[in-house]
Amino acid sequence: MKMRPLKLPILAAITVTISVSNPALSQQSSMIQEVGSAERIEVADQLRTLSQEVASAACFYHAGVHKNESRKMLQMAVDGFDARLNALEFGDEEHGILGPEGQPAVLRRISSLRQTWDPIAVAAAALIEDGQNQQAMAMIYEQQSGAFEATSELLTKVSAEYANPVELLGSDAILLDIVGQQAVNSQRVAYDACRLLSDPSSETYSNELEETVRNFENALFALRDGLPSVGVPAAPTDEIRDLLEHSVEDWDDVRAIVDRLLTGNAIDQDEAATLYSLMQKKLEAMEELTHLYVAYSKRAIN
Repeated sequence: MKMRPLKLPILAAITVTISVSNPALSQQSSMIQEVGSAERIEVADQLRTLSQEVASAACFYHAGVHKNESRKMLQMAVDGFDARLNALEFGDEEHGILGPEGQPAVLRRISSLRQTWDPIAVAAAALIEDGQNQQAMAMIYEQQSGAFEATSELLTKVSAEYANPVELLGSDAILLDIVGQQAVNSQRVAYDACRLLSDPSSETYSNELEETVRNFENALFALRDGLPSVGVPAAPTDEIRDLLEHSVEDWDDVRAIVDRLLTGNAIDQDEAATLYSLMQKKLEAMEELTHLYVAYSKRAIN
């Protein structure tokens, strides 16, 4: 089943424009912050990215690429997924979620996600024990698309239940949506490349990698330089611009490896390991970028 990253409201729900002269709106914002609404939305978004981290790390580990690092990242992604899913359901002050989930619609989504996630978690544990476990890897390949869809549906529901109804700045909502998708796509690039590495003649894997790389690249340069036609301004602060510039600097290194894969040329284990490491750095950068844009979006409140 082909899966492409979806356009969903991500952290835009916590970006609000509140008039300081309106006590009712200020009180409403305070109440929302007290129950950890913004944190619930952010944790739900992290689950979506983690679903792709698990798939990417598992694929590289199974392929014997950067084995120590990819095995460690697989374990961390599984642990991170479990911790965040439990935090959403039962509450976790360390994640800023105060108290258990009480919305029936959200609880149903969490239950549905657990049904999809549990077989992946079991398979990941088996793969960590034996990197050549074909059955475990096949289960992850088979279920990862469903996990992405289930986490996306949960994010949508959490956003609908907990989003601050005060009007958003439209441009900030667009920016936060794009940045959130970049974290997902950083791992999707790695995963698609790994699948093509395992079967260089696959037209399906080649097309999927080409599309994911194009989406990531277009968004990366749009965030840095702006894309007024769709309401995306250029990087609005020096800190955001510096981070984007740093992310662009080594993008040519990513493209050099990816382009060889896309033209049917083999890459060695060292190049595959380099690609995996570069996309891990991209993930870290996109997660940091999310926090910077969230902080920037609150300028109208302060």
